[in-house]
Amino acid sequence: AIRWDGSAWSALTLPPNTKSLLGVWGMHADDVWAVGNERTLLHWDGLTWVRHQMPPTELAIEHLDGVWGSASDDVWAVGSMGLILHWDG
Repeated sequence: AIRWDGSAWSALTLPPNTKSLLGVWGMHADDVWAVGNERTLLHWDGLTWVRHQMPPTELAIEHLDGVWGSASDDVWAVGSMGLILHWDG
């Protein structure tokens, strides 16, 4: 992942074993969500990426396709097989 700070791009270190990212959404520079392959669900807090665990599901989900929100406590992620996740803070 890379980040624009207003004047230059810089590389960010992702957590170990992170594969492809398929969706990114951010409310603020210190509140960014990313989703992707192999159940990847990450949150950027302005300093580092933190991996979040997907809640248990009966669906055989291997990836999340997109993420969007209207506020820091109203974030939605979607995956295959109709999976919809909601973060409320």
